[in-house]
Amino acid sequence: MNIVFTGLGGSWLNPRMMRLEATGVITGYRAEVDLTKAGFVVLAVVRLEYPGSRHEPLRRLLERRWEILECLRTTGDDCHVLKVAATSMAHLEQIVNELAAFGSTTTNVVYSATLPYRGPRPRQPRPAQDGRGPHAGPRRTRSG
Repeated sequence: MNIVFTGLGGSWLNPRMMRLEATGVITGYRAEVDLTKAGFVVLAVVRLEYPGSRHEPLRRLLERRWEILECLRTTGDDCHVLKVAATSMAHLEQIVNELAAFGSTTTNVVYSATLPYRGPRPRQPRPAQDGRGPHAGPRRTRSG
């Protein structure tokens, strides 16, 4: 696994990382897993329309089913959007059937990841319009 911190020198990295951890900006680290090599050849997005407000049974399923990689509670008709990794279509069907016990589901199989998860990036300063660089102050003019 390669960890790349673009543009950060070693002497700057450790204090910065420690500060981000201490302030709660960085809450943990994770490995990037190749799902196919790990045996999960089917990736799907499942939308769940979950009527009612009793979410504890769904939370118990989420704790038990490690194939459900992510679950987001959303606005709109679909109350939850789940990212599911399965070893086969039959495996995906089994998971979706379990989810269907909670409400109506819509399943979309993922062909490819156009933009894999990358996490947020700090905003880059925009260069000044007059070509004087990103940190140039206001242009001074002579009056008179």
